Parts: sequence; C-alpha cells; structure tokens
Amino acid sequence: LLLIVTSSYGQVVSIVTAIIGSVSIVLLFKPSLFNEIRLLNFHRHLAEEKANQLETLAAQAYEGIFLLDPKKLCYLEVNPSGAKALQYTVEEMAGLSIEKVHPDNMSLIRKQIHKAMNSRKWFTFIIDSTRKDKLTIKTEISLKKVRSNEQELILAVGRDMGRLIKSQTQVEQVNRLYQVVTQVNRAITRGEDKDHLFQEICNIAVGDG
Repeated sequence: LLLIVTSSYGQVVSIVTAIIGSVSIVLLFKPSLFNEIRLLNFHRHLAEEKANQLETLAAQAYEGIFLLDPKKLCYLEVNPSGAKALQYTVEEMAGLSIEKVHPDNMSLIRKQIHKAMNSRKWFTFIIDSTRKDKLTIKTEISLKKVRSNEQELILAVGRDMGRLIKSQTQVEQVNRLYQVVTQVNRAITRGEDKDHLFQEICNIAVGDG
C-alpha cells in the first residue's frame, strides 16, 4: 500500500512539475503573456460596463427602442418607453407581430426593413401606429441593421410625433415667457413713473405674451 501511495504521489509531483515547466517555458519565450491577459480582462470589463450603461440608457430613453426580427416580422425586445407609448407592457410586446401595430402599412414596413437589411444606413419615415387601445398615432420610425448573437436584426427607434410636437410647444411657451420676463425687468430698470411703467408692461404682455 505504501508503495502504491508513494508511486501515485510521485506521478502527481511529476505532472505538477511538467505543468510548471511548461508555464515557465511559455513565460520565458513570451514574457508579455501576463500583460496581454490583463489587457484582455480590462477590455472585457470595459465592454461589460458599456453594455450595462447602454441597457440603462435604453430603459430610460424617451423614445421607443425596438429590436425586430426581419424574417418573422415581430418584436423581440422593447424598452419601457416604447411599450408604454403603444399601451402595451414590455412582456406583451416580446414576440408580438409588427402587423398588430401597423395593420394598414405592412407593405411600407417590409420595404423599409428590406432597405435597412441591405445597407448600413439609417432609414427614417413617418407612419401610423395602432396602440393596444385601438387609437392611431403618428410615429416617426428610424431603422438600422444590427448584429446580435450572430444574427442580423433590425433596430428601430420610434417617436410619437404628437408627444414631440407637444414638447416642442411647451418649450416655445417657456422661451416666450422668459422673453416677456426679461423685457419686463428691463422696463422696470428704465421706468420713470408708475403710470408709464404700467403702460409699457401692458404693451409687452400684449405684444409678446
């Protein structure tokens, strides 16, 4: 038994010695191996951090972001803003047919997807989209071919034109209000008497308010 144990131990020592020898030879002839491994790990960590940042950005984006299957013509993934704009949940949209959202415009959808699949450019167009509650909204959609898990898919970014116009109107209103306040402040600094100041502020409110 002692001879067997001694023999087995000797074999293990020989294997370990051989491994150490091999590693030593590699390091001897290629001393930068460790640096290359460290560099690869560094880039891998950077890629993981970037992926996490992009996932967070997509989840919080104002626009709808969709990943489409160009062959089955269905949604694969969608961010919360995109699902909410169409009155669906994220889970409901996974696997949902594009025809559900664009029942009257599938010929245009197929044409744009075909163009995107044969190019590296973005293709943007405006189309009617049907929400889950059957309400139709005007949508601006941009398509681009992407690769994911060795597959060629379509990345779609959609914007509700109604919400966009409303936001732009609100910005214009705020800018106009700021201009009125600025002019009123200038009038106050130039005001000679109460009546004249009151009249000038009224003129500003009527003309620019």
